[in-house]
Amino acid sequence: MTSISNYAEWAFEILKGSSVQNFLLMGHSMGGAIGLEMALCFPGKIQGLILLAAAASFPGSSETAADLMMSPRETLARINRQSYSQGTPAAVIDQSLKVFEQTPMAVIQGDFQACSRFNRREEIKNLQCPVLIIVGDQDISTPPEFSEELRVQIPASSLLILPGAAHMITIEKHKEVNQAVSDFILINTSSV
Repeated sequence: MTSISNYAEWAFEILKGSSVQNFLLMGHSMGGAIGLEMALCFPGKIQGLILLAAAASFPGSSETAADLMMSPRETLARINRQSYSQGTPAAVIDQSLKVFEQTPMAVIQGDFQACSRFNRREEIKNLQCPVLIIVGDQDISTPPEFSEELRVQIPASSLLILPGAAHMITIEKHKEVNQAVSDFILINTSSV
């Protein structure tokens, strides 16, 4: 895939084959960008959106894509390390890198290039569905100010900033994330 919109179209084609008529979407980082794109392009189908460590644009992604071309292993290790807060056990970070390394480098480079071209900062104010935004207070990749921009611009949104967490909030703060997601789903599906 070469763009966030390509990913969104592909995901929507899969969802169209489902018997479910309306969807709650959740995406982390680039997955959040895909969710934003889907909610903007297919508004009648998206009932709610959960954005984890996401953004309406990704400044710095083109530099990271270039770094991945020049020194892939070192850059991948740096990205992985920066995704965790200082208190994360080294074993968790090492295991995460092993998983990360299973993805072909061309895919990782392409994803960073797709993120570098993504910018929906102007359009997010048009989102009609409720949106939950969750970010770690130590996130370097998608800092809390990116999430604050989403909260300010998206009409029906709420923001949860998790202390002591970086980009991998689903690992570092899984209980808090799971509770917030469960509450959001309960609230936004109770009338269905």
